[in-house]
Amino acid sequence: MNDLYKANEPSGCILSDCCNLILSISDDPDPFGPLSDDEFQIVMSEIAMSISTIADNMDILQDSTDVEELFDLVHSLKEVNRMATVEVNENRNI
Repeated sequence: MNDLYKANEPSGCILSDCCNLILSISDDPDPFGPLSDDEFQIVMSEIAMSISTIADNMDILQDSTDVEELFDLVHSLKEVNRMATVEVNENRNI
């Protein structure tokens, strides 16, 4: 990925941290399985805040990423949403 959101590095930037969270969750085949219901709710809150931050700052991302990187991020957002939906519908009794 580019300089805006380097994987496995502290960023000091909330937008970078939000991108890294979404990208890392989408790379995990079972990101929610080992979580308790309480932990799952906390992670879902972090995901919701990250998605909001990314959406609110899409202009910054468009200006600082190429089309492929932006597509990867959007694809990751879609994948995280899909996995969270499956988790809520099939595995959680919240």
